[in-house]
Amino acid sequence: MPILPPSLDDRRFDDLVDDLAHHRLAVRPGHRVEDPDGAGHQGEQRQAAVKAAGLTARIVDVEAFALENACRLMTHQMPDGGIEHTIAVIDFGASSTTFSVLRNLKVLYTRDFAFGGQLLTEEIMRTYGLSLEEAGRAKKEGGLPGNYQSEVLDPFIDDMTQQVNRSLQFYLASGTGREQPEKILVCGGCANIPGVADVIASRVGIAAEKGEPLGQMKLSARARTQAVHRDATALLTACGLALRSFD
Repeated sequence: MPILPPSLDDRRFDDLVDDLAHHRLAVRPGHRVEDPDGAGHQGEQRQAAVKAAGLTARIVDVEAFALENACRLMTHQMPDGGIEHTIAVIDFGASSTTFSVLRNLKVLYTRDFAFGGQLLTEEIMRTYGLSLEEAGRAKKEGGLPGNYQSEVLDPFIDDMTQQVNRSLQFYLASGTGREQPEKILVCGGCANIPGVADVIASRVGIAAEKGEPLGQMKLSARARTQAVHRDATALLTACGLALRSFD
């Protein structure tokens, strides 16, 4: 059954932002910011959280732009550094996932949807009767029963692959002249599942690799190297925010 997007009449659009210094928004002049499916409510919740903490939000960024910045850190994983190539980046979060397609390191398309590693944690809880904390720790550190791979993890990987394939189809149908991405960079906590990038590649027919936004950085001697390497692929948006200009 085809999935139809909501009517444009049911969506809210922010006004064009031209005076960045006045609005303090990381929105490029002439760009229109779409607020799909009530995402503006999430923004209001975040503003309330900042206010409750006694802080003042001085800079508001757009996730797609942060991701675009972060992808400069992964050019070593792209053919010809991403220039004249189409690359897909999928960032699996805890409860939501962002699928983006870049051409010449610029975002052409982005799609957010409800899917993430929390679903795997909840399935571990249900299957083995663990608490949320126990399930999260077991997911990262191992020690689960022998049927975990076949009964819990493999079905979740199947779901991940289906989400990637569905996102590709949405992208290709989103406009004329869309080119199939030449490579997929898999990011987020779920990218640490052993072999998941290879499974995605074999099923969608596109080369895939675990994204490494910190791959070209030198680590401080004080950094916990193992923890940094484990969490690096989940820091995509954070890296993009760290790279943005505050001028």
